[in-house]
Amino acid sequence: MNRLSLLTIGCIALLHSCSEGPSTGTNQVDVFDKTAINSLAQGSRELQQKALKQYEEGTLNLRKGNNPYDAIDLLLQSLRNYPTARTYFELGNAYAKAKNYEKAVKSYELAEQLGFAPVANVFYNMACAYSMLEKKEEAKNYLEYAIEAGFVDKNNIINNPDLNNLKDYGLNQALETALSGVNNPENVVWDGFVQNFKRLVLPVTVDINSEKELKESDYMSFSYERYITEMRYRERFSRSTGDLYYAYGLVDENSNYIAVIYAEKPDFEMSAPLPPRYILASYNKKGLLIDKLTICGQKTPEDTFRVCTIHPNLTMQVSLHMNKYKTTADEEGYYKLELESSEPAGTLYYLINESGKFVETGAPLGATDVKATNVNGS
Repeated sequence: MNRLSLLTIGCIALLHSCSEGPSTGTNQVDVFDKTAINSLAQGSRELQQKALKQYEEGTLNLRKGNNPYDAIDLLLQSLRNYPTARTYFELGNAYAKAKNYEKAVKSYELAEQLGFAPVANVFYNMACAYSMLEKKEEAKNYLEYAIEAGFVDKNNIINNPDLNNLKDYGLNQALETALSGVNNPENVVWDGFVQNFKRLVLPVTVDINSEKELKESDYMSFSYERYITEMRYRERFSRSTGDLYYAYGLVDENSNYIAVIYAEKPDFEMSAPLPPRYILASYNKKGLLIDKLTICGQKTPEDTFRVCTIHPNLTMQVSLHMNKYKTTADEEGYYKLELESSEPAGTLYYLINESGKFVETGAPLGATDVKATNVNGS
């Protein structure tokens, strides 16, 4: 049985969104009732931002190993404000951690129907949940779906205690059967990562206005942390509460490398004054990182703000700007920072060479320091 053919049905559910919250109005909505929550997908920008903050708090709580019920409460509130596939996926993880596997399955089903990517992770987690419910046939089927969709971490599958109930129910046979139909399984995750990026038409300028081009469908799953190194270390930064990552575009691809741009949207504490940061990264054909460079944005308010133009000959011009805020983070916190002015602070020039490295070069002949492109992209 090929579960992947059912994904087209899931697209219909994009018309339905889900949510839950406090005690009146939409706060009473059943997040598993698609008919009741349909209108929540039309939520205002303010509700979307509130939902994002609750999502980030909930996922951080979950990853730090705290009480899963706290994470469940936050994720339910997020869904009731503005439902998304990734929130349902994390809600499923929270319910699984709380050993409420029935609701974990319901959450994963909605994550799939709303288009969560990579869908292989949804199927794998559903297999684990069904196994813990001792529904072995469903567990085995979903494990096969997961492998067909690209979940090929054989050691994880064999050693995961959640799948112990399948060890006497043809786990190894199901594993080998599904893997036999996967071409180059070691490349499946890498191929999935690359497919997120659409080729850019050069020249392209990445600036503060580029955020308008980021869509929900561009969201990058944390399954790709082997390629987006910031995902691995995000909790090491004192103010990081779970930055989100989006595919922006493919810059260049040849036999030696592929160069892409992904966006890092700052955590909710810093999201008010700081737009997304854009990272240019190059990889070899097996997915190993070659080089990486921040080409737009800033990590903290103290850093210079960057704006970048990439030309068809793969030269890059990165203009630097020193932002001045009316208050400091120590005085008001990151969320209340308000930009007062932005002054040009120089220009850097780079070239993507034949091996995929970003080489800093001098200014080309006749070039002058760029002052026309400011921090606002105008």
